[in-house]
Amino acid sequence: MRTIYRGMPGDSYHFAIVASPFSSGMPVPGWVSVDPNSGVVTAVFPPTGTFEARFGLAITVTRNGSAYTQTPGWVFN
Repeated sequence: MRTIYRGMPGDSYHFAIVASPFSSGMPVPGWVSVDPNSGVVTAVFPPTGTFEARFGLAITVTRNGSAYTQTPGWVFN
């Protein structure tokens, strides 16, 4: 498990899988999901064949009523 953001007390978070920020046109893979509250990414890889998945994990942090979103890119291959 890798922590990609350390917040402050009172922060709230929302996580979502989105299109890749570095590979336009590649769809979000249906076999990747994220818990919107914890940010835990789960991948159930296809049983056969080769694959590559590029996607973003949009992290929205709300602090004192202001929201900030960042979208790091991930690759599974």
